[in-house]
Amino acid sequence: MRIFYRGSRVSKRGTIVERIHDHGDEMFTKDLDRNLPGFDWGYKGDFPRQLSKAILADYTNDYKLAMRLHLHFMDNVISGIKTDNWKLDEDVIRAFIISHEGEPM
Repeated sequence: MRIFYRGSRVSKRGTIVERIHDHGDEMFTKDLDRNLPGFDWGYKGDFPRQLSKAILADYTNDYKLAMRLHLHFMDNVISGIKTDNWKLDEDVIRAFIISHEGEPM
């Protein structure tokens, strides 16, 4: 099953992130930090860090790996997204993980 994530700014104060796969679209709300009510991208900070953790944990189903790599993922991938609407393919996520873990998932 192919998976990708899609984000959109719906207003100056809100974002939507969805997980898209062969079976359809799903709202993506993996809340790993109850103190942060949402996601963001395009810079380094709390909300992009939350998005980084959530995507890695969801994609790998491995919370420990997500915690180990989320800051690097934010620095190298999430902070580099400079558009209001984006799509992140699983190939990018997999390549990032392999480059930092040294082995395929």
